[in-house]
This record gives sequence, C-alpha cells and structure tokens, in this order.
Amino acid sequence: MSPWLLRKSEDWVEGQLLSESCNYALEMMALYKRGRIFWCRGSVRGKEVRRSLDTQFRSEAVHRLLDIERELWSGQRVRPLPWPTFARDFLSSVRPRLRPSSLHKYEFVCDRFGKFLASRSVGTITTLVIADYVRQRSLDPGLGPEGLKSDLRILHGVFTFAVKSRLLDSNPVDSKGLGSRPRNTQPFSQAEISRMLTASHARARPDLPAIILTFLLTGFRIGDICGLLKSDLHLDSSLIIRRTEKRGKVVSIPVHPRLLSALREHLKSLSAVQQASLFVFPTSTGARTLPQTLDAILRRLWKRAGVQGAHSHRWRDTFAVRLLEQGASVYDVGKLLGITTYVVERHYSPYVQELQERARRLVSGLDLASSAE
Repeated sequence: MSPWLLRKSEDWVEGQLLSESCNYALEMMALYKRGRIFWCRGSVRGKEVRRSLDTQFRSEAVHRLLDIERELWSGQRVRPLPWPTFARDFLSSVRPRLRPSSLHKYEFVCDRFGKFLASRSVGTITTLVIADYVRQRSLDPGLGPEGLKSDLRILHGVFTFAVKSRLLDSNPVDSKGLGSRPRNTQPFSQAEISRMLTASHARARPDLPAIILTFLLTGFRIGDICGLLKSDLHLDSSLIIRRTEKRGKVVSIPVHPRLLSALREHLKSLSAVQQASLFVFPTSTGARTLPQTLDAILRRLWKRAGVQGAHSHRWRDTFAVRLLEQGASVYDVGKLLGITTYVVERHYSPYVQELQERARRLVSGLDLASSAE
C-alpha cells in the first residue's frame, strides 16, 4: 500500500501508515464521487457507512476518510482542528462557488472570528462562545445590526461544514432571525455634500475630492471604487465602462464635467509608482485600496464634516434618487446602477416626491364617468 499524507493530532506527518487496526478499516472503505463531491462507503466493525466528505479535492477527501475510519474504529472523536487550519479547509470548499466580493467577505469573517477565538479549537465552540463573539463584534466601529447578522449567516454556514466534517455535534449558531431586511434609502442632502467637499479640500489628500465626486456621480459601490481601473476610464469620450463587482453587470456611465476635471487633476497628482499602477485610486505602493481602508478614510471625513449616520452606500442612494428627480425612468436608473427595475422601484421610487405627485396627477385625471358611457 502506498504511503499517504495523514493528519495526526494537529500536525501533518508524511510517509506514515495507520496502525494495523486502522489499516484493516482502510481496506473496508472506498472513495467515490457524486457529481463534484467525494463520498465514502464501506463497513467498519460490521457497521455500514455511507457519508459525504464535503470536498471536491481528493487529497482532502483522503484525510477526512481516514479521520472517519479512526473515529469509528476507536470509538473516540478525532482531536479538533485549530481554527486557522479548519478555516482554510472551509474556504477551499466554498471558493469555487463564490464571487470574489463574497469570498472577500467570507475571508474577513473567518479571520475576525479567528482573532476572537485566539488559541481555541473548533471542537470547543458552543453557543456561549458565539454569544461572547456577538458582544465583542458589536463594539467594532461602523458595524450595525445588519452587518452583525451578515457575520452570523456566514458563521452558520461555517459551522454547518464543521458538523458535516464531524468536528462538532451541532451548529452553535441559531439560523432563526438572520434574514436581512430592506435597508432604508438615505440620500445625502445638498448641505451635507457641500460640507464634505469643503472638508475634503481642507486636508492634504489630493485624491479625496475625486473619490467623493466619483461616488456621488457614478453610484458605484465601495468595492467598485477601490477596484476602478484606469482602463475603465474613457475620458476622451467622457465615459466610465466597468463590470460591477457584486453582480457582474457591465455599466456605461457618462462622466459629469465636474468629475471629468477632478479625475484628470487626480491622475496628474499621482506619484511615479502610482502612475504605473492599474488602479485609479491606488495606495502609495500602487496596490489596490482595501474597502475597509477607504471606509476608514470616509469615516474621518464624515466626522470632520459633521455628517451623522453616514455610510458609503448613501452615495448610491443619492445618485439614484437625484436621477429620478431629474426625470430619469426606472429603466435608466437600473441600467446605470447595474440593477433591475424592480430593485429601483422598491428602494428608490418611493423617496422621490416628483414621481409620487406624477402618480397622483395620472390617477386624478382618470375620467371614469365618460369611459362608462
């Protein structure tokens, strides 16, 4: 029999075989695939076994099969994995089916939970541990109830994977009440926008006015601002053409004259390293700016400008509502934002007084009496 890479306690041991009893068990089990996922089947001590191994990778399937065999043969649970090792396994299993933006969120939550756990392992996680995490996580700046629920939805999926991998007996995260609710639309007022633009010029940060105007006049999400490429800019034809990160929709946005001027000034002010970068708003080393870094910059701006309850999605609200106020159709707004007309009507139309008044005029203008005749 060829030697395997076996997991023993927390270490990887190369070239060692299992004990004779486990070798006997190994001969009684087999790997096979159902779709893209590996399963195992066979018998141990006369007990029939058929289980999903919840992985599409053969090497990982072998490790999980050996853990199951050892557990069934000895009657003892395999020692729980440390969180970093388990989180790496989990992320490997979900990576093929997640968008880059979603994967980034999953990686952040796993890393944040790992920092909370410190040296504890997966098998020691209980509902009390989750409650302690919720209390600590709720103290993080800028995190609201919906953000916390988003964390818990991801962790519920993480621990479902742990239960299937037989590292936990039950999921410590209660899935009830974790559904997201529609976010309130909160466009910035003109006074708030004026204060932010004034505060941005008062600081020695030449890219901030261009960032604000890009948010305000494109409706991009924060991830799209961070990932905006110079190749997305077609300044000679006054267009920005970009595939959005969240939904993968290609949007073509005409560049407002004020934004056009700000972008050109910004690109001239970049250092030699930043000039060579692919990104419009790179870091000092030319790398992509992380969303949490840009969020921290914006929060300092909002604090200086005295804007209460601000967050980056309010730029998108402002762009959509102002377009509707200017007479744009819900189809126009949907095409510019890369969303459906249903989402536009649900989130933005109720906040536009002109659209409501137009509906009242149309309804009040119906002449049912003459139609009946």
